[in-house]
Formats: sequence, structure tokens, C-alpha cells
Amino acid sequence: MPLGVRLNNPFNIRYSSLNNWLGLLGNVNGFCKFSLPYYGVRAFALLYRTYLRSGRDTISRFIRSYAPSAENNTALYIKFVCYHMGRDPHYKLSLKDFHDFACAVSAYEIGRYNLLFLDEIANYNIN
Repeated sequence: MPLGVRLNNPFNIRYSSLNNWLGLLGNVNGFCKFSLPYYGVRAFALLYRTYLRSGRDTISRFIRSYAPSAENNTALYIKFVCYHMGRDPHYKLSLKDFHDFACAVSAYEIGRYNLLFLDEIANYNIN
């Protein structure tokens, strides 16, 4: 089972001492460990809002910042998310796209195990 599943972190959010996320239990190998899936989804929703407000508001800009090429195949990541959302890399994200975007990102990060988190993502109210 992928680390992101075991940590209730389906987005593989990196740990930072600057973030005091609700439900954060610490970190494992540099990734946040959350007490419940809800808190992993909530943390990603807060990141999503922050990224959009700071101009990282297209699929490409968001992924390039969230998953830098030093650690990821960023081009493949962008293609994957675009394919799953049915959008192009320059599509301007908004709050209404959160659920589709979060499902695509979690699928890229933890593969088919993202199915374990779909209800939590679908039920999260980002507004």
C-alpha cells in the first residue's frame, strides 16, 4: 500500500514545520501524516486555495509548483491531470474545479488507491 494511503495523505503533501495543519501527527520520510483522511483532504484544499490566490491558477502552473521537476516528471504529471480533467494545461482553475483536480492529483500520487479517498474528496466543501 502506498505511503500516501498509510499516512492519510492521498496528495503526498510534503511536511513543513511552517504548516500546523489540523489533524497533523508529524511526518514520515518528509511527508505529512494525518490522523484521518479528512485532514489530508482539508490540507490539500487549503493549499489549492493558496495556490490559486497566488497566481498558480492553471493546471500547468499549479503542478509545476506543487510537483517540481527536481522530484517528479512534471510534464507527465501535467499530462495526466489534464487527461483526467479533460482540460488543457493552460486551463484556469477555480474553486469549482477542486473536486476534479483533487481526484486527478490523488490518482497520480497514489494510483488506484485514490478510490479509498473519493468520498472524502467529493464531500469536502471548499467554499
